[in-house]
Amino acid sequence: MTPGFVAAVLEGFEGTLEEVLDRLEEDSLKREVTTLREHIAHKRQEFEAQDARDLAAAIS
Repeated sequence: MTPGFVAAVLEGFEGTLEEVLDRLEEDSLKREVTTLREHIAHKRQEFEAQDARDLAAAIS
């Protein structure tokens, strides 16, 4: 698996969690899902950065 592939999978999770957030009414669960979505977004960004570095290294 490449970092870009993992980033794409995480992006799908983020989209799913966004849909869940739109339907949640309970405050504590909504906060937990929001925190999870933010964590996944951060990890996705790390994988995207790694993918960009790998691509740059391959081109050099």
